[in-house]
Amino acid sequence: MKRWSCCRGMLGMGLLASILGLPARAVGYRGQVPTPSLRGSTSAVMERFSLPYSGARGAFRADARRPGGEVPGGEPRTEVGQLPVARVRGGGEPLTVDWTHFRRAGRGSGSSTLLVISSGVHGVEGPAGSAVQAQKTALWLERLLAAGIDSLDLHALNPFGYATGRRVTERNVDLNRNCAAPGAELFRASNPGYEALRHVLEPSGRVHHPSLEAAKIVGGLLLELARSRDLPALAQAIAGGQRASPGGVFHGGIAPEPQVGPLAELFAARTRAYDGVIHLDVHTGYGPQQTLQLITEDPVSTAGAAGLLGGEQAPPGLVLAPVAARGGDVYAAQGTLTSLLRAQLSEAQQAKSVFIGAEHGTLGATIAAKLRTVAYMVLENQGSQFGYANGDAQKDVARWFRQLFNPQDRAWQASVLEQEETLLAAIIARYGVSEGAPAAR
Repeated sequence: MKRWSCCRGMLGMGLLASILGLPARAVGYRGQVPTPSLRGSTSAVMERFSLPYSGARGAFRADARRPGGEVPGGEPRTEVGQLPVARVRGGGEPLTVDWTHFRRAGRGSGSSTLLVISSGVHGVEGPAGSAVQAQKTALWLERLLAAGIDSLDLHALNPFGYATGRRVTERNVDLNRNCAAPGAELFRASNPGYEALRHVLEPSGRVHHPSLEAAKIVGGLLLELARSRDLPALAQAIAGGQRASPGGVFHGGIAPEPQVGPLAELFAARTRAYDGVIHLDVHTGYGPQQTLQLITEDPVSTAGAAGLLGGEQAPPGLVLAPVAARGGDVYAAQGTLTSLLRAQLSEAQQAKSVFIGAEHGTLGATIAAKLRTVAYMVLENQGSQFGYANGDAQKDVARWFRQLFNPQDRAWQASVLEQEETLLAAIIARYGVSEGAPAAR
């Protein structure tokens, strides 16, 4: 009773209002820093942030037919393909994971690196990744190939989520908690921390009043935080991944989603001829506002990402977030895409390969922003499972969710492209070849 009285007093002082910061209907996301220059970004690239799935897929396929710039030593060899993703309920537009492999014609069999950029593993995040891929092809492909770095783009890994504005697949599975072989121990893992929070994270019934219901979710999380006084453990319990509740958030499934196996096979086949791989898996949402976190899960990748950032002289807006130093700012997920793809490489390749989760922050990394993020995700999942009481409730939740993962603010969009350009320049400088000599690794 004493603990509840304390929390009730805090709420009475307006804590929830300051934490939620729920925007009015006419107000969208707005960047907190001046708009960076777009440098070489074209209007067509910026358009990718707003294209629906079908339009983005069509534009991605068109990019493969007309890569920008002349490539020294001959035109690039371009191969394309699609991995069909069957719908559970049938009907609707066809869903595919599209890929494009650019290789410099006449490349010898010496030291070689493949840059892989993947987008849309969390469907609603797909537009940012699609824009990054478009900018790379239009403005950076020539420089990459000239430096001896080939390029493989994996577009819209979760096409259902991209098409519907959801973060999960049609089975309500978080694809970045699902990447493992059939029968893997991952699918038998338990998460007692999540189970203890299900009363907060899985409200039932239709969403009626999003603002009030978001306040209730945040209030429940604050009570749990007051009990445990352990924010990292709370974040891990919520977002690390769970298998027991198919209708809950961060559900990793009990078997691989249909695209996981074919994607692993494609990656293995396309990387076999290379000495090393640089993989950028583009995400949005978590972390400091308008900042790119380079999230790494193994020592080789951590060292490689640190090298790209230039040690202590890291470019503004880019930070390294290795697993060993997360400290609650970034949780350790199970069944990630990067862990699956890294396992497809030989030991010799792994020793020269860097796998990075490239996470572009939106709302921020404060406790208030983290609680607001969870509330938005819970409400979106609740509405998808049980529906909405009225159109206004549905519009509010959809707008908050888009604001979290696909902001339409040009300052934020420009920051994504600027930060990724900085990263591409660093990759060329560190892993490219010059006059036949490989760069230092």
